[in-house]
Amino acid sequence: MLDSADNNQSVVLEDPYDSKIYSVDSGDVEINIKGRIRVSYKTRYRIKSIYHEQISLSAKVQISALDIIDGFVVEENGYFYEQSEVTNIGYWPGKN
Repeated sequence: MLDSADNNQSVVLEDPYDSKIYSVDSGDVEINIKGRIRVSYKTRYRIKSIYHEQISLSAKVQISALDIIDGFVVEENGYFYEQSEVTNIGYWPGKN
């Protein structure tokens, strides 16, 4: 996770379930965090594809990235809002 758009210092998010940034209400999950987040799936190795070769992705594991303007809510069915507040790219694992 990056501190802010002005500061390119990486910070490891030790507890993603900290009550300051994560709360559950009636099945909806509120994510109260801003900034750029990178998620590395250490047990999911990168799937080689033409797309990854074209963008010269050299990571050994699958990576997801989020750019969150001002938090968001995830409903029980997976829908999240405000969708304009969140940009996501990369690998997103399905339910196992």
